[in-house]
Amino acid sequence: MQGVTIGVKEKEGKANIQVGNHVYIGCNSSIIGGEINIGDNAIIGAHALVLKDVGEGCRYINKMNFEINKYC
Repeated sequence: MQGVTIGVKEKEGKANIQVGNHVYIGCNSSIIGGEINIGDNAIIGAHALVLKDVGEGCRYINKMNFEINKYC
């Protein structure tokens, strides 16, 4: 996890980011939010910006044209 940012945006006292087991987070990715869950065995690609939950075994990647795709 080189250059990964995990930030919290607190809303009404709730601020919790949970990362499951065996999760791969690519370099220079950011996970930012209040209540975000990253499921077990998920893959987050390099340079991705995660603002919502990523389910168990899902892939969240950033394509060359900067579209974010979520595969479950």
